[in-house]
Amino acid sequence: MDAELKAKWTAALRSGKYQQARGTLLLDDGSRCCLGVLCEVAGLKLDAKGSGVDTGASFPDYRPIFEIVGGEGFSKACSARNDGHGGYHLWSFSELADYIEQNL
Repeated sequence: MDAELKAKWTAALRSGKYQQARGTLLLDDGSRCCLGVLCEVAGLKLDAKGSGVDTGASFPDYRPIFEIVGGEGFSKACSARNDGHGGYHLWSFSELADYIEQNL
């Protein structure tokens, strides 16, 4: 991942600007999951439902996110921690920023 974008992402997660959402990139109230925050700082436009990147596909498309973070695996790891899946507690944005800095 680009070091400058990584720094912007982790700073945004710690900024207090974003309300944390679970289970989707963006909710109607403007809250976002950690990957939704990444989309915001990376300038990726989300689809109308906030469930994927707007690539013109007829399904929620996450490929642009995978490309930024170096693959589907890291994206899924972040999602699991953000949403409290796979045995993880619900991680805060601050905890996720630490994880990103240490593992990406």
